[in-house]
Amino acid sequence: MNHSSRPLHDLLCELATLRAKLRTAAQVYHQAVQERENATQRWQEEHRQDSKQALAKYEQQHAQLSIQHQHAREKLSQDYSQQLEALTANYRRQRQREWGHGNENDEPQTEEQLATQASAKATTRYNAFRRTCDQLDKSLTAFVDSLSPQVKAIAVTAITLPRIIDPEKNLADLEQLAQHIQKRLSPLTTLGKRIFLAQTTNIAVQLVLAIAAATLAWNVWLQQQEAMAPLIVAVVWLVAAMIFLAIRETAAAGQRKAMGMLLGEAQEIRRALQILRKRGSAQLDPQKALNTALETLDRQQAQRNQAAAAAAAEEERHIAQVRSERDAQRHTILQQQEQALSDLASQQQEELKTLEETIEHLRNTLAGAGSCPELDETLAPLRQQETEAITQRDRILDDIVQLCHQAPQAHSIDAAGLSTPAHHMPTHLALGAVSLNSTQLLHNDGWGTTPEGNQSTTLPITLAWDTAPSLLIRGSSADARPLIHSAMLSTMAAIPPGMVRFTLCDPQHLGESFAPFLALCDQHSPLIGPKVWTSSNEIEQRLHDLSEHGEKVIQKYLRDRHANLTAYNQQAGALAEPYQVLVLCDLPRGCSATTLERLNNLLHFGPRCGISVWLHCPGEIPKGISLEPLHSTGVVLDLGHDPARIDHPAIADWAWHGPVSIAPENLRHAISQIHDWQQALTSRAVPIEDSFPAEGAQWQEHSTTLLRIAIGRSGAEALQYLELGRGTAQHVLIGGRTGSGKSTLLHAIILSGALQYAPQELQFYLVDFKKGVEFTSYARHKLPHARVVAVESDREYALSVLRTLDEQLDRRGQHFRASDVQDLAAFRSANPDQDMPRICLVIDEFHEFFAEDDAIARDAAVLLERFVRQGRAFGMHIILGSQSISGSMSLARSAIGQIGVRIALQCNEADSQLILSEDNPAARLLDRPGEAIYNGSAGQAAANSPFQVFWVDDGVRERAIQRLRALAPDAPPPWSFEGNVPALLTNNQPLQHLLQQRQHTAPNHSPQIRGWLGEPNALKGPCELYLQQRSGAHCLIVGQHRPGVYGALAGFLSSLAGHHPKLHIHCVDGERGDERGLNKLYALASNLGLDLRMLSPGESSAFIQETATALKDDSVQGDDHLIILLGLNRMRALRQEDAFAFDPDPTHPGHCLGTCLELGAERGLHIIAWCESAQQAQQSLNRSSLRWFNHRLLFQMNAADSTELIDDSSASRLGLNHALLCDMDSMSREKFRPYAIPDESHIAEILAWRNNRS
Repeated sequence: MNHSSRPLHDLLCELATLRAKLRTAAQVYHQAVQERENATQRWQEEHRQDSKQALAKYEQQHAQLSIQHQHAREKLSQDYSQQLEALTANYRRQRQREWGHGNENDEPQTEEQLATQASAKATTRYNAFRRTCDQLDKSLTAFVDSLSPQVKAIAVTAITLPRIIDPEKNLADLEQLAQHIQKRLSPLTTLGKRIFLAQTTNIAVQLVLAIAAATLAWNVWLQQQEAMAPLIVAVVWLVAAMIFLAIRETAAAGQRKAMGMLLGEAQEIRRALQILRKRGSAQLDPQKALNTALETLDRQQAQRNQAAAAAAAEEERHIAQVRSERDAQRHTILQQQEQALSDLASQQQEELKTLEETIEHLRNTLAGAGSCPELDETLAPLRQQETEAITQRDRILDDIVQLCHQAPQAHSIDAAGLSTPAHHMPTHLALGAVSLNSTQLLHNDGWGTTPEGNQSTTLPITLAWDTAPSLLIRGSSADARPLIHSAMLSTMAAIPPGMVRFTLCDPQHLGESFAPFLALCDQHSPLIGPKVWTSSNEIEQRLHDLSEHGEKVIQKYLRDRHANLTAYNQQAGALAEPYQVLVLCDLPRGCSATTLERLNNLLHFGPRCGISVWLHCPGEIPKGISLEPLHSTGVVLDLGHDPARIDHPAIADWAWHGPVSIAPENLRHAISQIHDWQQALTSRAVPIEDSFPAEGAQWQEHSTTLLRIAIGRSGAEALQYLELGRGTAQHVLIGGRTGSGKSTLLHAIILSGALQYAPQELQFYLVDFKKGVEFTSYARHKLPHARVVAVESDREYALSVLRTLDEQLDRRGQHFRASDVQDLAAFRSANPDQDMPRICLVIDEFHEFFAEDDAIARDAAVLLERFVRQGRAFGMHIILGSQSISGSMSLARSAIGQIGVRIALQCNEADSQLILSEDNPAARLLDRPGEAIYNGSAGQAAANSPFQVFWVDDGVRERAIQRLRALAPDAPPPWSFEGNVPALLTNNQPLQHLLQQRQHTAPNHSPQIRGWLGEPNALKGPCELYLQQRSGAHCLIVGQHRPGVYGALAGFLSSLAGHHPKLHIHCVDGERGDERGLNKLYALASNLGLDLRMLSPGESSAFIQETATALKDDSVQGDDHLIILLGLNRMRALRQEDAFAFDPDPTHPGHCLGTCLELGAERGLHIIAWCESAQQAQQSLNRSSLRWFNHRLLFQMNAADSTELIDDSSASRLGLNHALLCDMDSMSREKFRPYAIPDESHIAEILAWRNNRS
């Protein structure tokens, strides 16, 4: 039989049917037996009626006798109870008379009652005492409130008003208050005096000021009106007198007012003091009386307590004697009662025994009655029916045994662990077995008899993976854990690596339930995720994620084409979707209502989506969880019985035996093996060559209205396309963490686009900020579609690419206006003969643009925003990639919002919300490299389309680029920039054209010397040094990067071979330790035919002196000269003296060098000097000579040296293979990559240019 066609559910249903038939047969059997017994009973009833009547009579007598005996026992018990009550009442009356108080029927008071009364009296006295204290407290509080605000403030500051419990202490506080108030009188008097003195001083000052003002007015007026002088004097003094009187009256009034206030304050304080002393004394006297009364009451109470104690002791002795007498009488009565009841019981038992013997005899007579022939004829058919039922029972039992043998074989592991990883999906997974012997089976199904023998029946319990079955375990955590661990390990071992994912939830034990598997969390294994989820919110979110996963599987993969995930995976191949297993312990702990609802939904639709739900519930199943899916496709295991049971009607009474348990050390080893298998698993890749057009079918697409590029596989058969140019889908934002496949996606876009569209239809501008070589092959093999390829680009070069595209945008705008069109499609329709391809700017790690807050970041943000907003109409599309979008916030959010196409690879939730949208964290669920979400609606969650990015092998990519280059051999090579390597002199196209010219336009004597130093960090021609015939046209090179220095000089000398072949070059070698670089320079110059003269440091002094003398005599006219000083800091003879020396030697070589710097440039003599550091340059050249170097070439150095040389720190940010050329007159800066020192092959190629002149 085909095991895969007989799943466990079908077997159980068939088993239930067989057992139903078995129970039906049992019913038939028992019905026949019952009918036979009924027939026998009817015959006995008809023929033994007399015996039945006699039996009924005796049974009635037995019942009556039992009732009479019961009444007798009750009457005897009642009599003895009355005797005990009389004895107790007599004892109470005797005690009451002895106590001598209360009614005769009252009980004497116990010790507890006396203690309660004493406590109540003490409480009453204490409450009275407290009321007296409260009244005194209120009186003192009212007194303080009646004081004036000033005195009350002093009183509150001086003392604190406690509750009046200790009168003498409060009296001391009142005295202290009085003393404090008395002390306040003296400061008030002193304060009044100070106020009077201050007012008097104020009046005097105002009077002096008035007199001074009058005198000044007098002097002024006197100079103008001498004739009226007497009259003016009189008027001035009169006014002054009036002012003085007014001021004095004002001061006196203020003084009187202040003194009045002070006197009133003092009187108020004295009056308060008197009232305080009087009231305090009056209120304290009653308190003393109260204390005396309380002391008297306490003494009386102590006397009463002593008397009561003596009486209580006497009473206790008497009570003990009376109690002993009463107990003896009661014991006697109880013995009499027990003896009477014993005699009565013996008599009753003898009478009942006689009657029961009579009844038993009658019953035996009825039961032992024999049969007759008529009765045997009636019972014969019933016995035949019984025999047929037993035969059917045996046949069904054989069918059950055969059915159990047809159970599917399942994958299981042995106690030693694992051997090798699985390569195919299993059909079933073992979960133990159930067994039952034939005796117990027949007993459970209603058979009282059993067949011969005792055969055992076993049925394996399995989970069928084609339906992603669910599992429910009922029982304690300790019992459930081994089973869960075994099931998890069996699943991991049975399913091929990478095809199962576990979501573990343990709200009760915080992850302890999965302790053996936690090592996988530390190793970041995708098997179980980053952790075990424990909180309610985390569990709810995980179920939400699984629901989203199921939604994706149904809507994107299954649809109406596949019955379940297993059927889809059989066709998906490398894109097979992993199965998901949710393991939730201690249900419903940590589950909200929303969680339970989602859990119930997963139980229903999860099996089709490949989502298996394993639940552990120690108690009752919560409401809302339906068990129907568990019974139909899963297993419900109840561990609460001994032995455990499977909750299914067919086998609910069968004993369950779990799978083979694994020792802890073997379990750890097995988990480690599984992790190793996962690590060794190669990524499931979809090779891009599967989507390549056939040979000869390339470049068949047109980009007039749309770009449609295949970038991956969506589902088992469909391809995922990148569509640009329609609606809002104009630009692309790509995000994903390291290793997620972002670079592979960019390769897929470039390579697929280049294969589908011709260079006239599509062009690429490729910029990569990463420290790698992602785009190198496109430059090395000259992809015809690539216009710019920048590898390990720096920010300056990338910005120049943006500026170039901005110029391209402006040019296209001019063309559109000339053709009176609005977009690319209309222009190409109006100008079919004019090429205008769509442009894709690809920037990997674009957030590097905004690594610093400077002009580059601001300009880049402006240009990118312009491209995003305006590039749509001009056929310009931006593809931005980044590991983390959070670092690119300098780019306006509005600009990012304009990017309609979002592609998210593996990333966290925060980056997913930035890449897609704030309400779309779906990318957090991606768990394998190359898995991505395509969204063409600006990140709206409803537009998510999961797909697998094409895998682009390096060899496949290079072969494809070479094939494309062969299709367009005449296409111009791309501008290439590799920021991590020196530039190559052989890539200098202008130098090649210059050397190939047969006639040189530069004369022997030119007003400028020019030469190329390297490739700029910009999209422009080579970096060029101009040494014009004017003052200061010299170049100072500073830096320790010798290869860069020699490479730049090599490029400069090669340029001179084309521009100035007759230039006289004098090279002074101060770098005696570096012959390799210098020899290559000499070989290059010699092969190019340059007039190069090499001088040693010893020869340099005389040469400089001669040159300086010639300059002074003005005899250096007609020829141009170039002096190169390599290692100036090592030429001690040329070191200059202090510029401010009193008697400089004009013949000193250093002084002569200064003369050459000062006079040489205007007469065609230029100097290039190299020092390793700014300090060495300052040691070799004084400040006067340094200012003649208008051109300065700097390599990597610290910020201080950079600032010293060029007044800013730009050189401190240079890389190893970068340099900075500065013009101190125009303050221009140009960053570039110096040429590498040409080796023999490069020199040969350069010489070939010269030899191939046209």
